[in-house]
Amino acid sequence: MKYYIAVNGQQTGPVDECELPKYGITSSTLVWREGMTQWVPAGQVAELSYLFTQQPLNQPPSQPPYQQPQICPKTYLAEAILVTLFCCMPCGVVAIVKASGVTSAYNAGNIEGAIRASKSAGKWVKWGFFGGIALVLANIIFFLIFCLVLQMPMSFI
Repeated sequence: MKYYIAVNGQQTGPVDECELPKYGITSSTLVWREGMTQWVPAGQVAELSYLFTQQPLNQPPSQPPYQQPQICPKTYLAEAILVTLFCCMPCGVVAIVKASGVTSAYNAGNIEGAIRASKSAGKWVKWGFFGGIALVLANIIFFLIFCLVLQMPMSFI
């Protein structure tokens, strides 16, 4: 879910829910999302309550200690789109699919799955980028060899 937040009097957003801790929100930070009628403190939004719950000091030892939720792993979505547009479309499309799975897995509570999807998206972005660079270099070399074999003047370069 995407939220707009008010930080130091400045509106920021939209920010994905899993990235809100990066902005240092507190329970009193004003937030708004589509479907809300007005800006409210983040502590009053039920979906965000997990960000502000504190473990009681006198908890019985049978309960596991409170753990801060992990931050959503990098999605590589922007990089995947750029690779698709400028380098290697097949690798870029696979990277986009993998990148979209990061937030989905994170929101479902599957942190390990989100990390795996993030690593996979990053791998496909790198393959697409370096593959695109290699293809451009191969085309330049082929063109130069073609011009030398046919003894064409390269004045138009």
